[in-house]
Amino acid sequence: MNLTKFAKKFEAAVDQAVSDHIQLTQGKLIKFNPKDTGRMASSWVIGHKVVNPQTRPKDWAPPGAKKVQVDQYPNKITASGNWYISNSVPYSVKVAYDPRYAGGPGSVSGPNWYTAIVTQQQADLQRQLVKQLRTIT
Repeated sequence: MNLTKFAKKFEAAVDQAVSDHIQLTQGKLIKFNPKDTGRMASSWVIGHKVVNPQTRPKDWAPPGAKKVQVDQYPNKITASGNWYISNSVPYSVKVAYDPRYAGGPGSVSGPNWYTAIVTQQQADLQRQLVKQLRTIT
């Protein structure tokens, strides 16, 4: 394989790894986010170069509905630029960090759901990169 072909395959593999990583991380944040109505869980959105301020409206679902709807990022995710997975619901920081609002004892998500996901980012991305780079032939 010549260098030009290899470079194109390498770039495609890295782009795929970054795309997979961002989408899987968004999915983890949604899955483990404590849910009452599902508004916060459904407000984890992807932004490229800037934070996406989009959120679900306050009356999106009644209390206890645990409704979850994921809006997929509409464009191609590549390794270029900065990527953000954000949540602009006003109480999101409190739910992410304060154990009283993070699911509490006996919760499936547990009190440290957000911190656990964030601390795994480097290892998760590394796994995705290795997986994709092994596909280069």
